[in-house]
Parts: sequence; structure tokens; C-alpha cells
Amino acid sequence: MGSLPDGESDRLIDAFSFTAWRDDPGGKLRPVITHPARVFLKEATSGLPYLLQVACYHIYDRSTRADFPLINKALCRRVILTKVLREIAEYLEHQWAQIPDAARKVILDSLAAMPKDPDEFLRFFDRWKGVELDMPPGSFKALDRSGLRGDDGYCVAPLVAAWLLSNESH
Repeated sequence: MGSLPDGESDRLIDAFSFTAWRDDPGGKLRPVITHPARVFLKEATSGLPYLLQVACYHIYDRSTRADFPLINKALCRRVILTKVLREIAEYLEHQWAQIPDAARKVILDSLAAMPKDPDEFLRFFDRWKGVELDMPPGSFKALDRSGLRGDDGYCVAPLVAAWLLSNESH
């Protein structure tokens, strides 16, 4: 399954807002996500349903623990780095193994010029957008099947790239 259309990504994010608030209404405020945070989430996950779902779950869970549950880009980035990447590491490892070695090398080489710190990368991943990749035949199909590629100009979702940067064994 590929990326969700923009409207469906928004509905998924909004569903978490409603669910998080409904499950713990005890006088708490409903979580509010800023527009920049919403855009960041959709771009960082490339709108890939599983990545977006796991990210939203942890971000909204974290926001409901605050007295004023405002979700901004900094919170999204922090939760992705501390919770999301750890939770989905096994999934990403399995999916990454499905991509041909030559394609993995091209992807890793494309990240060589990026900041090695995943937090810095998640601040500025737009610099990586649209990097021309000379992929071996069949590689884009394998990427599509892997569920790691979005439809937004990145060879893999930025969240996946942050995971690759955080794991030097690749």
C-alpha cells in the first residue's frame, strides 16, 4: 500500500485527536495539533499509513500527559526519535531487507551528505527532497513493495531515513 492521499492523512491524524481526548476526558483539554506539526507528520512519514499511525499514536499519547496538550513540530520530532523509531525498528529492518542490495547502497549514498544526527536530519530533511537517484532496474518497484517509499519526492520516507542514520549497521 502506498501513501495516503492528503485528505486521508488529515483524517487519520484527526481520528487520533478525537480518540485521545475521548479516552481520557477527565477535565483535560482535547489535544491540538498545529498546522506546521501536521505538515511535518505527513511529510516525515510520506503519508505511509503504518508509519503515520504509529507516529500519531505515540505523539497523541504524549500530548495527553501534558496539562496543555499542544502538539508542535518539536514534540513530533522528539517523540519520533525517542519512541517511534524504537517501536518500528524491527518492522523497518524487515522491510529494508526486502530491498535489493544495490538499491540500499544508492539510498545510503544519497544520505551521505545529510547530517548524521537523526534529530538534525528531521529538522532539515527537505534538503534531501528530490535528490536524483540512479536506481538499478526494478529497485523502485521493490521500494514500493517494501512500504518504505512515499509519493512525495523522497526515495524512502524521511522517518525511514532518520532510522537509517540512527543505525550505523546499515
